[in-house]
Amino acid sequence: MNLRDGIRSAKQGDDGRARVVCKAGNYHKIYSVDENKDVMAEDIPQALGKMKCEPSEPALDLPANFNDRVVAVQAEFEKHIREWQAEQIVAVTMPLSQKYVIDELQAIDREIDDPNWQGQISTYLHVYSQPLTQAVQAELRGIRRNRVEGQALLDLLDKIYVRYKLSEAAQANGANHADKDIPIVVCSLAHN
Repeated sequence: MNLRDGIRSAKQGDDGRARVVCKAGNYHKIYSVDENKDVMAEDIPQALGKMKCEPSEPALDLPANFNDRVVAVQAEFEKHIREWQAEQIVAVTMPLSQKYVIDELQAIDREIDDPNWQGQISTYLHVYSQPLTQAVQAELRGIRRNRVEGQALLDLLDKIYVRYKLSEAAQANGANHADKDIPIVVCSLAHN
C-alpha cells in the first residue's frame, strides 16, 4: 500500500518525544523531537519499534505545538542533506581550481543565513561541481591563483555563470535528477 507523504498522528507513549521520518531520494532518517524542539537523530530499528502500534490502538489528538516540532526536524534534515550533498561534491575527482571554488562556496554558505543567498550559493555549488569546459576551468584557475573569496568570488562566479551560459548546462544536467534528493517529511508521530 502506498500512502501520501506528510501523514501525522499521535499515540500513547512514555517519553513525550515525537518521531519524524524524513527522506531525500532513497536516503531515510528518523529523528525525535521534544516539546522544546530539541532534535535528535534516532536509530531506525529502535525508532520504528517505538512508532509501532496495533490497528486497534486509538489515535490521539496532536499536541498544540506539534507542527512547530515537525518544522524544526525538517530544517535539521534539510541542513543535514545540504552538508551530505556538499561532501559528495567534494568527493568527486575534480581539478584543484574547482575544489577551491566549492570549498569557498561552502564556507560562505556556512556564514550566510540569508535564504536568498543560500539559494544562489546552492545553484553555484551544483553548477560548479559539474564537468566544466576548458574555458570555464581557465577562469577558475585564475580565481584560485588570486585566492578570490567572499563577495568578490560570488561576483566573479556570477559573471562566469552568465558569460558561459552555465544555467543551460545546469538545466540539462538537472533534468535527469529533478526532485531526486528533495528533503521531505514522510510521516510524524507524537507520543502523548
